[in-house]
Amino acid sequence: MVAELDKAAAVLPLTPQSNGLNADREYGRATKGMALAVKARLLLYAASPLYNGNTEMAGFRNADGTALISQSYSQEKWQRAADAAKAVIDLNLYSLYKDPGGDPVKSVQGALMEPWNNEQIFVRKDNSLWDWDVNAMPRQAGGWCGIAATQEQVDAYFMKDGRSIRESSLYSETGFTDVNGVQVFNMYINREPRFYAAITYNNSIFQGGNMSAPAPVSFFISGPNGKNGHPTDWSKTGYLIRKNVGPQTNAGSGGNGQHQNRPLVLFRLGEIYLDYAEALNEYDPGNAGILKYLNLVRERAGIPQYGAGDNPLQVPAGQAEMRTKIRAERRVELAFEYHRWFDIRRWKIAPQVMGDLHGMNINQNNNSFYQRIVAVKHLWLPGSYWFPISQYELDRGRLVVQNPGW
Repeated sequence: MVAELDKAAAVLPLTPQSNGLNADREYGRATKGMALAVKARLLLYAASPLYNGNTEMAGFRNADGTALISQSYSQEKWQRAADAAKAVIDLNLYSLYKDPGGDPVKSVQGALMEPWNNEQIFVRKDNSLWDWDVNAMPRQAGGWCGIAATQEQVDAYFMKDGRSIRESSLYSETGFTDVNGVQVFNMYINREPRFYAAITYNNSIFQGGNMSAPAPVSFFISGPNGKNGHPTDWSKTGYLIRKNVGPQTNAGSGGNGQHQNRPLVLFRLGEIYLDYAEALNEYDPGNAGILKYLNLVRERAGIPQYGAGDNPLQVPAGQAEMRTKIRAERRVELAFEYHRWFDIRRWKIAPQVMGDLHGMNINQNNNSFYQRIVAVKHLWLPGSYWFPISQYELDRGRLVVQNPGW
């Protein structure tokens, strides 16, 4: 696959080519950057614990006895992954999107929402983002309350001082703060900009769909988006996802609006920066590039950096602590962009992070709502690392070996 991607990158244009007529029709077509970005993600996965020296998969072999998962750890795989990510960066074609007005919330929103900006490497022009919008919007906006964030993801966001909720003195789970006449639970106060760009929480202000004016969103059981108001369209956790939701998409008029010219972002520079930092930390811990690219992501997000900028945080001590910080950053920066499920498997942490997932108490009104309860139970089985191969394929290709656990 890497060889094929290299061949493609060698002949693809740096930017979409056109003859000057209907140039926008070329947007979304394959470029050199696309091929190199796919290669970078591929090699990052190949270097990760699930595939790199995973002795738990020693019995996963072809019919001829060939091991299908590498049984010996190779640090060189991390170097290849780092080099591949750096190759995308060194094209000097892409830059992190920043709001012209300097608003960090709008900056992180715009990376996905602002069509064809310079952070976007690989996008899908024809997509169903309007469906995402309607599912993620509250019923107040004509949406379906269908895509809920977990409490675990809410807890993953940093505070505005750049520290986790476990490290920051700003975090509180008691009391309320008046925000423009609305009582907001202190759990949601003083959070980082990416939290406000990504999560619709109880009494947060929202305007979208068929709403004519901004209004607080309530997930209380008897509230306008609560469990009692509809047989199916309610959040199991008391949250909805706000990230990459086009507020102009109007469910009441058949889904017309902002989605019409918004591409679905599949690869962007923020991911490549974090790919590079992760791979570099594994094969060359202490390399200055690790902090450089990790901090570029944090700087755009509007939070303090490690060892640099205003109010700097202490630089992570050693490879293991840096690994933890990079993974935490990745969970927040790339949330709801189709990465987490792959990350927890390639890192082999899925058994630890699956299981009981929580939310607020959606069966209550008023202050009783604000308590963690189990929202859903996920049973993790080892076979879940990969999909099963269908019996049809096994029958027609007698040399095909079933994936482990199936």
